[in-house]
Amino acid sequence: MKRPEIINVISDRLSPLFDTAESHRVRSLAELRGVLDCIAAEPSPERYLDLRGHSTRNGKLLRLGETVIDMCHPSVDGFFRELARDGVLARTNVVGVRLLGCETAVQDTGQLTMRLLARVLGVRVYGAKKPLLRSHHDEAGFHRAFEHILVESSELPDRWRRMLQRS
Repeated sequence: MKRPEIINVISDRLSPLFDTAESHRVRSLAELRGVLDCIAAEPSPERYLDLRGHSTRNGKLLRLGETVIDMCHPSVDGFFRELARDGVLARTNVVGVRLLGCETAVQDTGQLTMRLLARVLGVRVYGAKKPLLRSHHDEAGFHRAFEHILVESSELPDRWRRMLQRS
């Protein structure tokens, strides 16, 4: 099976050392939407949307520019619901979203965000089980040799599955 192509979206707060030849730097979710709308016009094979940035200290949630990707925050939830409603990820042929920041899959807040994103977007969502370093990346983005550091939202502890079924 062919590996999906990567859409590299990088927080403007991340070092330029993480840039790739085809990366897109963003300061906000609005800029992310602009990038995705432009890419949606291009026919493509399956893709992963890699969102790369630092994670917050306390909750280990990914920070993309000015925005913390926290699905418990109404504006963030609304943004991703709008992406789903407008079919943006379907038009870009995105089959997975990867939250590439340090330990984005370790704490409860990050795990809940991953599950909610997967549920809202209807795609696989991945987070990091360990700190991510520059050495985990190459000129194409996140190096595939380190994909074992990532965990998919459906593989997370069952406590979130039970809570989400009630909502």
